[in-house]
Amino acid sequence: MMEESGEQKKVSKTPAQVQNAGKFEDQINLQHLEELMKVFYEADENGSDGLDIDEFKLAFGDILGKGKSDKQMEIMFMKIDTNCDGTVDWDEFCTYMLLEYQEKDSMNRGKRLPYPHPLKMVGSPHHELLSNISYMPTVQLESDHGFLATKKECGRYLSVSKDGTVCLWKSDLSLSRTIKVSATTPC
Repeated sequence: MMEESGEQKKVSKTPAQVQNAGKFEDQINLQHLEELMKVFYEADENGSDGLDIDEFKLAFGDILGKGKSDKQMEIMFMKIDTNCDGTVDWDEFCTYMLLEYQEKDSMNRGKRLPYPHPLKMVGSPHHELLSNISYMPTVQLESDHGFLATKKECGRYLSVSKDGTVCLWKSDLSLSRTIKVSATTPC
């Protein structure tokens, strides 16, 4: 969207461009909301203060639905129409936009590995599927207080496979010990 202001031209960003620039709610301003509101109310052909599905697809297909099929746009319409009255009003639209972009923003900012170190491939003596992996924290006696305390930063991993192989791994995932357990036949 382009606007002229005197001799200076201002380019107004779409919500998707704003979302990629940082936190959506920090980047969007009154001008963006006014532009969206103008598009919203211009699309409301029957003056009902809400958009039916056809008006919604026509007005926001290019803005929100780039690369989306009609079915996907209908699904988006149903998500936005929270009171299920068959129309999307301005409040529903604003609420959806804010929540949708807040969720995307938090997902992008929250990209954190579930492990403190980068993943690495480790060879294993297991030849069958694993049936169990357990973490065993190191337990140490606290000399000052006389009780047992666990240290989560140091411990060992135990892996067991269906073929009876039991492996003990150090916290850095180097193999410490392997034991082959065999089933005994009862007499």
